Amino acid sequence: GVRANSEARAISGDGQVIYGNAGRDTNAAGVHAFRWAGTGTYHELPTVQGYTSSFIRATNGNGSIAVGYAQFGRQGNGTPTQACYWTGNTVTPLETEYTSSAAGISRDGSTIVGNDNSFSGASVAVVWRPGQARQVLPSLQTDPRFRTEASLWASQTRTRFNGSTAK
Repeated sequence: GVRANSEARAISGDGQVIYGNAGRDTNAAGVHAFRWAGTGTYHELPTVQGYTSSFIRATNGNGSIAVGYAQFGRQGNGTPTQACYWTGNTVTPLETEYTSSAAGISRDGSTIVGNDNSFSGASVAVVWRPGQARQVLPSLQTDPRFRTEASLWASQTRTRFNGSTAK
């Protein structure tokens, strides 16, 4: 059966496959990804070798692929994570620079999106596609098309949220 605490995180388009996480404490080490299929059959999924926990974040349209990440130790304590995907009972890590997480997948399963953090701590949006290198998407800081808009937004935000005078 399902471990003491569990959470459903993703569902296939037809509602027949549900993915989630289960463990004694869903924020602690030892949490594992799982899949419920069809009539409620529960399958615990493997985690990336060397990691203690795994977390599902999304599934494709027919529920054949799930994405998320593996992590050392407790969730949210700054420990490294590894973006990965599951097909059947196999987990595959995705190409990353340091610590990463997969957060979404296209309906047909051909495109995975998420974030990757460098050793310097910079976080970037990334896209993974089969047979292709990880693609880093432009950010507000690196794309000149967005610099003016980002600066304007930042100055308006500082004005609106100055001390206790939020509007």
